[in-house]
This record gives sequence, C-alpha cells and structure tokens, in this order.
Amino acid sequence: WSNTENISSTSVFVVDSLWKIIGSLTGIAKWENFQSSRFIGNRLYLVTFEQIDPLFVIDLSTSKPTILGELKMPGYSTYLHSYDKDRLIGIGYDTITNIHGWVQNGGIKIDLYNVSDVTSPKKEASLTLGDAWSSSEVLNNPRAFVWYKEKNLLLLPATLMTSAKDPNDSYRSS
Repeated sequence: WSNTENISSTSVFVVDSLWKIIGSLTGIAKWENFQSSRFIGNRLYLVTFEQIDPLFVIDLSTSKPTILGELKMPGYSTYLHSYDKDRLIGIGYDTITNIHGWVQNGGIKIDLYNVSDVTSPKKEASLTLGDAWSSSEVLNNPRAFVWYKEKNLLLLPATLMTSAKDPNDSYRSS
C-alpha cells in the first residue's frame, strides 16, 4: 500500500544466498490482494484477487522473474497443490455478486488447472461445494489438505451452507 494512493499489488523478489536482492518483479495485479502461491521447479504459480482470480505463471529460471501466462476467472484459490507435472489443484472460494453489487464469497471451489502450456494456463475442471458462508480449514491451513494420488482421492474438512434463497436477505443460509 502507498500512503498517498492506496494501491495494493504483489511483488516477487529473487535473493542470493546472502539475502541480497538480485532480481524482482513488482506491481503484479494492482488493486488486488495476494491469495496463494506454489513453487514447482523454476516456476511460481501465484493467485491474486479483487473480483476476478488471476492465476499467474511466473518464470524464476533467471534472476529476472517474468510472467509467462495468466488465467482470469471468477473466484480465487487460497491454496495451490501440485497434481502432476502439468496440473495444479486450487482450493478457494467461488464468488457471487450480492444484491448490493458487492462481491462476496460463495461456496468452496476446487479447480484443476492445466499449466502444460505456461503461456496459456487453462481451467480443466471445477467443482463448487455449498453456498455462501461455507468454509474449510484447508482455506487457512494447508495441513488440513490430503491428496492421495495413488487412489486419486482428495480429502478436506468442510462445513457446507445452503442458501435460503431469500431475495431480501442474500446472507441467510443454513
């Protein structure tokens, strides 16, 4: 945040073994908040959010980080996990626009991202569980996430809420 403009953004810094900054990429996704990241090899996968979830693919193979590709879609991932060499699992929230025109969290969203083409990542599959006010410990604590690759089984604790579909109170659910 700047004291004069109130502009948020995300930055990536490359440091050497003495913690001296040798490279940087600044000003990523102005006005958006950092949500999650995952390092795999020489790549950084980064998610920010304001109203749309950009998933950035960033090359870290040199001291000059470079954005290789970006995928924009509704919602956001607060946790990223490697599925295989070409795919990532994202766990976060779907988003909805409420009756006041504000964006609010919807249900828990599980996405499978295909990053085999780093210049054009794609959403391969998506599942939303529950409605607004649903929650999972995984969204704040990655230790609650269990991925059993041999059985293709994903386990996560969740409290799922169902919307009352009240047109006068979009926050009512059970």
